[in-house]
Amino acid sequence: MNLAFESADTDLAKLYTDLRSLVYTLARRILKPQAVAETTRPGILRKQEMAVLKQVLNNSENLLPVDRTDLGGKFLRLQQQLNMDTETCNRIRKKCGEYIYELLKQLIHRVPGNVDHIEKIRNFFPHLVLCPTAARPTFQQLPYDFAGIFFF
Repeated sequence: MNLAFESADTDLAKLYTDLRSLVYTLARRILKPQAVAETTRPGILRKQEMAVLKQVLNNSENLLPVDRTDLGGKFLRLQQQLNMDTETCNRIRKKCGEYIYELLKQLIHRVPGNVDHIEKIRNFFPHLVLCPTAARPTFQQLPYDFAGIFFF
């Protein structure tokens, strides 16, 4: 993820969309389903969503019990292959859950506050505006709040 953000020729809106997907994927692994209410509006991770996720993470009641932490199918297959006892499995789940928890907190903390502007700027990207098959932005979707910046 870091390399993608450091690239010189990157589509920031796509990166923030991918970041949103990553954050919600991680959140579903350690949080109760009712606590992870992803908005239906697609796009980048928004300030409101970050604030809600931050509150959800700060409430320990929203965390899944250790034995229900989702570490993926590979973990389950390895657990069966190695015939791990429940105690060992729960220790691994606890450590991994703590890691995912801290990773989520850091991701949310490090997302800049200008994410709303990035989504608006996306409406000017040539590959979106000039593509005949893409859903072009309507005139109302253009960022009028930037008008003061460009016109003196």
